[in-house]
Amino acid sequence: MPNPHVRSLKRAIEILGSKTRLATALEISEEELDDYLAGKPMPTEMFIEALDIVAHGKS
Repeated sequence: MPNPHVRSLKRAIEILGSKTRLATALEISEEELDDYLAGKPMPTEMFIEALDIVAHGKS
């Protein structure tokens, strides 16, 4: 089972409709997003931003 960071990122992608939109919202490259989706530790601030997207259902 993916860790909470990966689950939150995947849910945020579902909400925003694409990895491109999430990367833009988080102000990172898609390649960096792919690293985080693969389990690379992400900065706490970025995790909180992803949680905000999930909680509010929008960017």
